[in-house]
Amino acid sequence: MRVGDQMMKKTKRIIAIAFMLVAMLITVSSSALAGWSSMTSVTSEYLLYLWGSSGSDVFAVGVNGTIVHYDGSNWSAMSSGTTEALFNVWGSSASDVYAVGSSATMLHYNGSSWSSIKSATSNYLEGVWGSSASDVYVVGWHGTILHYNGTSWSTMNSGTTNSLYGIWGNSGSDIFAVGEKGTIIHYNGTNWSTMNSGITQSLFDIWGSSGTDVFAVGWSGDILHYDGTSWSTMNSGSISASECIWGSSATDVFAIDTFDIVHYDGSTWTTMYSYPYSTLSAIWGSSGSDVFAVGNSGTILHYDGTPSPTTTTTAGSSSTTTISPSAFTIAGTIIGDISANVHVELLGDDNQIVDTDNMGHYEFPNLNAGGFYLIIPQLAGYDFDPPQHEIPNLMGDELNMDFLAIKTGPCVAKVIYGEESEEVELLRYVRDNVLSQTPEGREIIKLYYHWSPVIVKAMEKDEEFEEDMKGMIDGVLGFD
Repeated sequence: MRVGDQMMKKTKRIIAIAFMLVAMLITVSSSALAGWSSMTSVTSEYLLYLWGSSGSDVFAVGVNGTIVHYDGSNWSAMSSGTTEALFNVWGSSASDVYAVGSSATMLHYNGSSWSSIKSATSNYLEGVWGSSASDVYVVGWHGTILHYNGTSWSTMNSGTTNSLYGIWGNSGSDIFAVGEKGTIIHYNGTNWSTMNSGITQSLFDIWGSSGTDVFAVGWSGDILHYDGTSWSTMNSGSISASECIWGSSATDVFAIDTFDIVHYDGSTWTTMYSYPYSTLSAIWGSSGSDVFAVGNSGTILHYDGTPSPTTTTTAGSSSTTTISPSAFTIAGTIIGDISANVHVELLGDDNQIVDTDNMGHYEFPNLNAGGFYLIIPQLAGYDFDPPQHEIPNLMGDELNMDFLAIKTGPCVAKVIYGEESEEVELLRYVRDNVLSQTPEGREIIKLYYHWSPVIVKAMEKDEEFEEDMKGMIDGVLGFD
């Protein structure tokens, strides 16, 4: 099959999945724990993983060879020397750090600069961990495991052809790796052997407080636990985790599930924080009160463990006093065809203009209670839905004043059915009243408008593809 045909089939598959997701009613927990805040990022690239030697020496890696570093005060961009996606990072010290990624990419940082390492494989590399500077392991696609002994790299026999995505160890002779189809393998210092995970869905990350207290998360959303004898699925209720897991102890474990940060206190999993602005991918901390999370659009969050600023607790008393502020914040996010650098104007009892940041977020703090306010986004070449938000009597923080940015260009549904068609009206209703109400739904909207111009061009050149698209949308809308 020609490469073009393969790409067309892949594109159709992606689009089919996207439109099926549009039909889903997605709900998301709005619970949050104080102490999390957004940090000023120096990139808009998707950050995929992070690690640090301390809270003032943190590395985050992502797509297009992105590496950013935190020195305890500010984040700064580093030169990686590659444009490959970097999936994972780990080090034995501040001057001995490894990053791995697509196309067998391996990088090493010596404390002053990053350099490329010649890899003994051509496979994508997904995870890296070591017990010391002279005992480093890298895992990747098709069961790849590479080992560094302080002098040279060599390949290891993993005993599986399934791709491996994450690795963690309690010591050099007690190492776990996870991967596709529920794969978990264990290294005892001599050989790798297969463990029974009890699931067939892919596992993406693994972490433990000891060799008898190990957690794994993956595609199913289930949280698995190893007690030193066997793996089991944890009773986490409606809480799930799929992206990344890290902890400071057996009773202080953090995990990522797309938009949520979930937490385990040794007995119960709870949703700790829901971030509505972009997807999250990884979490790491130097302690339980110094935790970082990263994600799409250069998102970097930090948790300092502090209690809510809106409550006070008297020592020796169980009572909590709520403070009623006299000033509030209006904030929101621009999603859709464009997010960054959109002008947002505040009118009414206060007049301000701000530009959205790289994540599309804007904020007007310290606004008088009881005030009347209009929020209007503006950017040439784009329409916004709704055109404005009106707050006639501000009596609390309004943090979800979001807008959908729509480039004045072709839209798949409008091209297929026509501007005023029943199908377009129904899709618009689902967009405005279902998808726009949740972070997951807003990501689907963003995906749709991102791909629309490309899809329209493809439909113009391929009538069969246009019919396939129409069939998929009809199926979602129940018009078969």
